[in-house]
Order: sequence, then C-alpha cells, then structure tokens
Amino acid sequence: MTSTPLSHSPTTSRSRWLKGQRDVLLIWAILVVLVIIASLASDRFLTPFNLERVTAQLTALTLVAIGQTFVLLTAGIDLSVGSVVSLVGTLMVGIITDAPESWLLGAVVALGVGALVGLVNGLAVTRLRVSPFMVTLATLSVVQGLALLVFDLQRDSASGSITRAFGEVFTGSLGPVPIPLLLIVVPLFLSALVLRQTPFGRHVYALGSNENATRLSGMATDRVKLMVYVISGVMAGFAGLYTAARTLSGNPLIGESIAFESITAVVLGGVSLMGGRGSILGTLAGVLIIGVLSNMLNLLRVPSDYQYVLRGVLLVVAVMLYARRGRLA
Repeated sequence: MTSTPLSHSPTTSRSRWLKGQRDVLLIWAILVVLVIIASLASDRFLTPFNLERVTAQLTALTLVAIGQTFVLLTAGIDLSVGSVVSLVGTLMVGIITDAPESWLLGAVVALGVGALVGLVNGLAVTRLRVSPFMVTLATLSVVQGLALLVFDLQRDSASGSITRAFGEVFTGSLGPVPIPLLLIVVPLFLSALVLRQTPFGRHVYALGSNENATRLSGMATDRVKLMVYVISGVMAGFAGLYTAARTLSGNPLIGESIAFESITAVVLGGVSLMGGRGSILGTLAGVLIIGVLSNMLNLLRVPSDYQYVLRGVLLVVAVMLYARRGRLA
C-alpha cells in the first residue's frame, strides 16, 4: 500500500500558499486595523464624500505605483516618475482646449512622453550599464527642468487652458461608479494578469530573482528591463494626464513627492527592493495604507510636515522588516 507523498497533500499545498502570501496577508491585516482606527478617530472618515475624495486622491499614486512595481520586481528603481507627472501636467495646459480632438492629442502626448522617458531610462540601464538609481535620478532632473521651462513659457504667453469638460471625463461617474475607481481597478487587474498569467510576467520575476541565471538560460533580460521602464513611464504619463484633469491646471511641482510615495507604497506592499518578490495585490494594500493614513491625519488636522516624517519612518520600518524576514527565510 502506497501513501500519498506529503508534498502533494492539500494541507501542505495550502500551507505553502499561505507561507508565500504571508507578507500580503500581513499588510492587508495592518490596513484593516488602520481603517478601524481611522473610523474611530473621525466620524467623517467613512462618509461617502470622504471615501470618494480618498479614491480621487489615490488614483494617480496607484497608477504610478503599478509601474514602479514592475521596475522594483526586476531589482530596479524609477525616480523619474514624479517629474514625468509634472511635465505631462504642464504640457496639457498648452494642448487641452474646448475642442474634443485636443483630448485625444493630449492623451497621446501624455502617454508618449511617459514612454519616451521610460525608453531613455531602459536604454541607459541596458545599453550603457548605468545603475537604475543614477539613470533615473538624472532623468528626474532633466524632465523636471523641462516641466519648469514649459511652465515659464506658458506663463509668459498666458496661453492654454484645461477645460472643466475634460476634467469631468476623468473625475466624473459612469453610472453609479466613480471614474477614478475604474482608473484604479482596471489597471490593477490588467497588471496583475500580466504578472501572474503571461510569460513576460514570469520573466520579470525570474529576472529579479537571479539575473545571471536568467541570462544564462537564454532569456532576453535586456528586453524585459527595457519594457518595465517603458511601462513605468507610461503609467506615470497616465497619472500626469489624470492629475491635470483633476486639478484643471499644470503645476510643474505637482509630482514632486510621488516617486517617494510610490516606492513607499510598493515596499510596504511587500515588493522586495532586491527584486523577484511581491505582487500587485500587495502594492494596492500599500497604496491604501498611505491614503488612509494621510486622510486620517488630514481629518485630525495634523501638519503636513509631520506627515512627511511619518511616511519616511514607514518606509524605513518596512525595509527593515522585509530585509530581516528575507535573511531568516
């Protein structure tokens, strides 16, 4: 009589799955606790108006964090996303008018600018073999300078506007569903599908886990790296388009903190800075934690200076916990 190997038993498979998802389960548990604390701290937190405002505020961060997830999974980093958001916003002021055809042109320009910056980052990392940190730090400075230059030119000429009708395209509702919620859910679903159900997604995880091994196996590692930076740039461009529509303006500094916030959210969500580990579901939890925490502090009228300090502490604690867990694993 032969017994079923333990490795194939349902209990063992379930335990293995739980072990692999422990970081995600932990971060979602923390989110639930934070929501309970926020609801007790302020009776305005769970009101429909406030929840809709939180969703609108988190849309841009979610879009950028999705692209940042792809990059961090390959053990890279993209510091230029915030400047892309700022540049796209300033460009939209000079493009979007009352003519509906300008909306399509604005979308093409926004995504094109993001893709171009991502392509430059990817080529510098793969062809020139410059570290992702240095490359994206350089492009951050260049693109931010361009955003300020465009803003100054527009201010001198006093031309361009972002119409309220265009803003409603991104901030209105589709039936009972707020459009910002759709802009969060749909990209999250598609990115999770790509990472978990496609060869490209498996290559992203493999590259982050062991680049030398994946290169020796014949995988086109440079192509995968190039693609993740383009994805990150496109998502930042999309976030810039949404931000311009939401604010009806082009602030050249509006994306100043979003790179740091996106990295914080992704790392909080369990994505390893060393690559190869993490998920979109975890990233969503990290984004929600930042959003709920910021909203709670705003409702309690905590100064923004203290909020920046707290976000920095969160990032340091998350990195320390995941680094320690990685050594113990």
